[in-house]
Amino acid sequence: DWGARLEKARKAYEKAYRLLDERRFKEAAETAEAALEALDGLDVPLARRVETLKKEIARRAGAARRTERMRRLVEKADGLRAAGRYREAAAAYRRALEMDPSDEGAKDGADFCERAAAAVEAFGQGRWKEAADAAGDALTRARDRRMKKILFAAAVRSGQWYRFSVTSRRVHAGRTVAGALPSGLIVSAGVDKNLVLHDGTGAKLQTLRLDAPVRSLITCGDTVVLGASDGGLAAYRLDGKSLKPLWKNKGHRLWVRSLAVAGDGSLYSGGSDGRVVRRRLATGEKISERRILRAGWVNALLPLPDGRIAAACSDHAIHILTADLSEEVLRRKGHSGAVLALKLAPDVRVTADDTFRGEFVERTGTLTKLRTGLGTVEIDNDKIKSVLYSVFSSGTDGRILKDGRTFCKAPKAPFRALAGLDGLLVATRADVFVLLPAAGENTVKPLRTFRLPAKGVSIAVDPDGLRAVVGCDDGSISVWGLGDR
Repeated sequence: DWGARLEKARKAYEKAYRLLDERRFKEAAETAEAALEALDGLDVPLARRVETLKKEIARRAGAARRTERMRRLVEKADGLRAAGRYREAAAAYRRALEMDPSDEGAKDGADFCERAAAAVEAFGQGRWKEAADAAGDALTRARDRRMKKILFAAAVRSGQWYRFSVTSRRVHAGRTVAGALPSGLIVSAGVDKNLVLHDGTGAKLQTLRLDAPVRSLITCGDTVVLGASDGGLAAYRLDGKSLKPLWKNKGHRLWVRSLAVAGDGSLYSGGSDGRVVRRRLATGEKISERRILRAGWVNALLPLPDGRIAAACSDHAIHILTADLSEEVLRRKGHSGAVLALKLAPDVRVTADDTFRGEFVERTGTLTKLRTGLGTVEIDNDKIKSVLYSVFSSGTDGRILKDGRTFCKAPKAPFRALAGLDGLLVATRADVFVLLPAAGENTVKPLRTFRLPAKGVSIAVDPDGLRAVVGCDDGSISVWGLGDR
């Protein structure tokens, strides 16, 4: 009986050792306990070895449980960080560090998220210099596009400056329009009847031949829409790193000079025939149209936050139309020449129990958020009585107007294209790329000017708001990205 018990214990010991090597701790502990039961009352060296093994199993099982808890905490922290919830992510990283203070990844993550949270908080409260400093400090620890965007926006508002990286390439023969797509890709088209897809540096990835010269281009997500000089419209969908045809139809009798996409997925096009046409972006199906009497060319279109559509025309006026184009509700004059471009200003005035003025942040189902000089204000949508948005317009008279009042003058050459880049109004004037402050009511001067390869005719800002792509009159595209501090 003694020999049988010893043999049984020996086999259980060997099995427990194998299970420990396989990290099957629960089974290893149970097998080691069975070995001790077989040796009950026997004072032999094997019993002492089993006791030692049992302690080792308990030690390794505890370490494995701590490692698993830490892994889950770090995964949770990484997810919160990716969602921009930096304060919660920093707390999760700190809890992980309590388990293993030597983990460099958790330590770096906690340091970055604490500084990123400080940047977000300072930016929301309008403390621009603190936000820029905190975001810059965070970026010394890790690359993060959200922090880079906050850094640039806060720096502009606090009077600091950052370098732009510039890449220019000549890719077409003649006038070119360009746009930005997700994943850093760029698309351009020109009067040479070519549609070209580029990588982030402007290098060609794909070239498609078109039926007519292109006069206008717009991107919405992964969809590209072209307006041609024969009045045609064509849409393409980005599939990986290539463009696939989506639909094509005849939109206008003359040139398609302007395109815009509204929040409900409607595509608006304006032409040299004075008409504005509304279509479904996904299919190209026409929904409605309206001819603006005596308007001449429709040079630019701008969907407004309240659902209406603004049309900049060559009759020196901006025409405000209902979303379904059934009615013209307002005609606003101010320019002494054709209106060339429109851009929504970042500031808005909301009247509720009180009147608030600031930068529009977002509108949810119940709240409207504004960023004011006193911080971020949340206004109950049910209490809002009126909302007034500001609009920039540029014309052949060389002026940029904000709500009908002169904002900037350039008498020698008009501003031909407008776009927004986090606190800045970006414009092209002749062969110059101009940066203007987007806030303010009085006449302003350009903050910075940069030379373009040729006359700029279009500007598009990428979805991240960190690059501006300019199409030029000589077939060049110029990519302006936020550089290092």
